[in-house]
Amino acid sequence: MRGLPAWAAQAAIVLGVLLLLEALCRAGVIGRITMVPPTAMLAAAARAFADPMLREAMLVTGREVLAATTLSIAVGAALGLLLWRLPALRRVTEPVLGAWYAVPLFVFYPVMIVLFGVGEAPIIAIAFVFSLAAMVVSTTAALDRIPRALFRTARIHRLGPVQQVVHVLLPAAMPHLFAGLRLVVAYALIAAIAGEFILSSSGVGHEIAFAYDNFETAKMYGLILIVIVLATGLNGLLGAGGRRLGQGGAQHG
Repeated sequence: MRGLPAWAAQAAIVLGVLLLLEALCRAGVIGRITMVPPTAMLAAAARAFADPMLREAMLVTGREVLAATTLSIAVGAALGLLLWRLPALRRVTEPVLGAWYAVPLFVFYPVMIVLFGVGEAPIIAIAFVFSLAAMVVSTTAALDRIPRALFRTARIHRLGPVQQVVHVLLPAAMPHLFAGLRLVVAYALIAAIAGEFILSSSGVGHEIAFAYDNFETAKMYGLILIVIVLATGLNGLLGAGGRRLGQGGAQHG
């Protein structure tokens, strides 16, 4: 695939895999209980969008992911800024943040139910906890990459702490923060759907688990396809936004 743009090569690989899966499923090499052809997944995804109950489930999951992501960005950015300002505290907490995802956070689901009850709140809480560390680490890393000359300029102009954050830190760190935003969204989505598998009676995760339990393989894969497409699209938008900001900052510099 020499000479092809990266996106064209990636699309060709994905298309080739889909065609192979289609052929294997149609030929019976892969059983229908295990997997349905990609065209059947696409048809099931279209039916899911046409089903009011499944659309409501998507909205539930969307609300949970949005709430958890917003909380993680706000709290994580503030904690990251605090750790960056206090190197001694940062040295103490870095091992904890590094081992954050080695801890099976899903064992805290019963605690979340006790604290928040049943419904969307415990899902949001666990998704927030699961995605928080990514924002904290990304914030400190982004602030570390700000050129020292900008701080000297801020001192020359006698900017206060709040003015430094608004006019220096955030604009300079934003291109690098987008990498953290992509992780936050991904982790929040993973935790929300996984939580719905176990805790919730609504949401996309619950619908996927319900379809699996009732051998509705096409519906299950249709919902999984919707999640994959939406997650990939959102990730691509955030990646493009980060690259755009980085190019704008480079041209401005």
